[in-house]
Amino acid sequence: LQASVSKDLAEKVSLALMGSDKIHDSMKHVFGKGRESSYEGFVVETLKLLATPPGSPPQLPHADDHCTSCLFGLIHLNDDQLRTRIAKYNNKKDYPTGITSTCDNCQRDEQLPDADYKRGVHLTTEKWYCGHCSKPAREYDFEKKLTLAFGELLDNPDIADAHAGEVPAANDGILALPTLIHSGPGNPSSSTEHRIVLFFTVRPIYKNAKPWTASVEKQHKYSEDLQIHAPCILYHQFQKTLRLYEDAGCNLRNYSSFIVGANAADLARLKSDLARARSTIANQEKKIEKLMLRLGEGEVD
Repeated sequence: LQASVSKDLAEKVSLALMGSDKIHDSMKHVFGKGRESSYEGFVVETLKLLATPPGSPPQLPHADDHCTSCLFGLIHLNDDQLRTRIAKYNNKKDYPTGITSTCDNCQRDEQLPDADYKRGVHLTTEKWYCGHCSKPAREYDFEKKLTLAFGELLDNPDIADAHAGEVPAANDGILALPTLIHSGPGNPSSSTEHRIVLFFTVRPIYKNAKPWTASVEKQHKYSEDLQIHAPCILYHQFQKTLRLYEDAGCNLRNYSSFIVGANAADLARLKSDLARARSTIANQEKKIEKLMLRLGEGEVD
């Protein structure tokens, strides 16, 4: 369950986060390194409350984005809440950006590597070189890179097998890369309170920006509707396979329709379960609205 933060409270929280030396240092370390990075600062976005009622199962393990678009943070609002689960991070992986840039030497368009994307080269006047101008062009294959970067999600539902930090007190939190695989821990039925955290993102801004034109890529931003989990990877691979067979003159869509039809009863049951879940969420959102009023109007900001 989630709820927006009131405008007044959001301004106070944003100012506090903008004043954090740890966030400034972390953002500069991630986005301000390498060659002539144009990183200039950051903005706070996506402030919202996440409330997990008693009896809620853990989240699916997931990453919040397929490339390094920002950093995300979670701040605990109560003492002794369950910690977020995290997976071991591999900073050598080639996370797909989905953004193409033109090499300033060979003039070929290629998918921008995450390391160069973080410097904002697609948004600024900084020169970009692919690094293999004398070699064949690298194929643009977003789905393949996505599977290589996050394929463990297909094989290991328990991949988020470690805790983020010590048992938290109120105001403790984590700041992480959006490509980190993690999982909300849920909330056991024995709990008497909601698990409540404040979620936010900090997005880099760059100097030396190019004028906005049709040929300049807009900055890819974190989207709360996008999570990289096992179903996401399967979906992208399925769509890629459909395209490949269509290009070869074959149509797999009839086969996929047959599979869906064979599971029509299961889909109908899931639809009914979804309707009940929406009703439950609506009731819980009313409780969150009351909590928001307390947070926004109480003595503690």
